[in-house]
Amino acid sequence: MRTRLLLAAALAASSLTACGNDDGVRDEGTAGSTRTASRTGDGTDGSGAAGTSAEHPGGSGTGACGADDVRVTASRVERPPRTLLLTVANTGRARCDLRGHPAVRFTGALSVPPAVESTRPRAVPTLAPGERGHAGVLLSAADGGGGTGTQVTTLDVGLRGGGTTAVALPSGGVHVDDTLRVTYWQRGLADALR
Repeated sequence: MRTRLLLAAALAASSLTACGNDDGVRDEGTAGSTRTASRTGDGTDGSGAAGTSAEHPGGSGTGACGADDVRVTASRVERPPRTLLLTVANTGRARCDLRGHPAVRFTGALSVPPAVESTRPRAVPTLAPGERGHAGVLLSAADGGGGTGTQVTTLDVGLRGGGTTAVALPSGGVHVDDTLRVTYWQRGLADALR
């Protein structure tokens, strides 16, 4: 009789474990993924509309990288001239898709510059924790065709996953004119500086 009771108790415990528990530890493919997506920008494309793999070919199906998930830095590069390199590092605990292009807003800007369409990647870069992506900011025209321009000292960068982050510019700021534009986010440094 004692053996039967122990066997019944063991079977009951086994059934409860198989069903999972309320903390979502066992169902990593469902509730766990949902929590990850909302932590990394809830899968929206920045306009509030949920993205799909058809809209973002090559994406991992995770949420878009947002300001809370990454750290963005800016640095000067020698080539090409008049170009600023943006580097984004995934500082979160989950993968995120680096969709679209950075929405850059320099001191006093009323709008964000357009992206160079020829730099659109074939697949959306996906960043695992610790990985980096890049984008180039083409600051001014070589021939002076962008007007007199202005020196700017502040930069905010918006991401498709939501949020804007303030990014420190190189000492003294940078000079921008009316030809200001950006590249799409890339995995490779060389692709961002083409």
